Amino acid sequence: MADGQHSKRLSLDTNVLLDIAAGYDFAVGFRDTFQKMGYSLHCVPTVLAELNALMSDEDEETRKRATTALDNLILWDISPITLTDAEKKYRTNFINIADARNVLPDGEINDARILSETAIANIPVLVTSDTGILDADQDALALAFNDSGLLAVRVLTAYRLWKTYFKPSTKKKR
Repeated sequence: MADGQHSKRLSLDTNVLLDIAAGYDFAVGFRDTFQKMGYSLHCVPTVLAELNALMSDEDEETRKRATTALDNLILWDISPITLTDAEKKYRTNFINIADARNVLPDGEINDARILSETAIANIPVLVTSDTGILDADQDALALAFNDSGLLAVRVLTAYRLWKTYFKPSTKKKR
C-alpha cells in the first residue's frame, strides 16, 4: 500500500523553478494549487547545482531568475533533497544504463542525474518542461529505472498539471 506522505511528493526540474521565479501564471498557479492539495514540492541536488551555475549565465534575465529561485525556495516551501554516498552510487548506475541505451539525448547528463535523484528520493513524479526528458521513450526510461534498482519516475509538465486541476470559480456573485 502506498504511503500517502510519499505519494504526494513532486520533484521540480530547474526550468519549473525558473518559471516560478519569472512569475508565470501557470507555474505559480501549479505551485499554489498542488501545495493546497497537500503535495510537498522538492528539488534534487542537480537542480540546485544548475540554478547555482545559471547565476553566472550571460543572460541577465536568466541570472535574475536563478537567483530569485534559490533565494526563495524556503519562502515557496520547496524542500531541497540531499543524497548519501550510497545513494550517489545508484545515481551513477542509472546514468550509465540510460547512457548506454541512449534513453536521453546525447550530452544530457544532468537530465539523467535529475531523474535518478528523484527516483532515489522516492518521489514518483518529476515536473518539467524539458523536451529532452518529455520526448524520451518512457518505456525505455522505465526499464532503465528498473534495471538500476530504482522505481520509475513519471514525467509531467507544470502547465498540464495546473490546467488539469485548476478550476476557476464559476460561482456568480450575488
